[in-house]
Amino acid sequence: MSRSKVAVVRTSPRTYLADVQRAMTLAGVEDTLPKTTETALKVNISWHHFYPACSTTPWQLEGVIRALLNRGYSRDKIHACHNRTVVVSSKKGEVLNKHLPVVQKHGIGNVHLYENEPWINVRDAVGAEVASKFLVLNKVYPNGFHIPKTFYRRKHHPSAHSENSCFHHHDGSDEECFWWPVE
Repeated sequence: MSRSKVAVVRTSPRTYLADVQRAMTLAGVEDTLPKTTETALKVNISWHHFYPACSTTPWQLEGVIRALLNRGYSRDKIHACHNRTVVVSSKKGEVLNKHLPVVQKHGIGNVHLYENEPWINVRDAVGAEVASKFLVLNKVYPNGFHIPKTFYRRKHHPSAHSENSCFHHHDGSDEECFWWPVE
């Protein structure tokens, strides 16, 4: 298994969009996200209201979309994806957090994973050989767990998660900050 690559770039409001492109270059985005497959941009909405420290900001989404399009990724193969939570409406959140105008401006898809999206067991998606290598997930979920089928429409279907400082909206703790590369 290849090792993850992390890029840390100092930025400012004036240079942010260019800095996102630079960070993605340093992280080797084209080695990880093939241009021939669909890419899901996971939009994190921890609260309906605009609290930039706990949700994806519109400028993060803008920066990643621009960086992908500038590298020749097809807008037809990029989509923002939203999950359901018990306390937050992703439909309301994408409007109040200004995600929807960014998605519409760039003409990429916008998927709400709980609407008309089938879910499948991860073992069926990745196969027994890959699933057997899950170090902790197999202990926590001995029978596997379900994931949106849209993540695996192609042989390689990477998901990109653009991260900010990512603090939980109630207690300030670190929240689910991750990339989920799939090979």
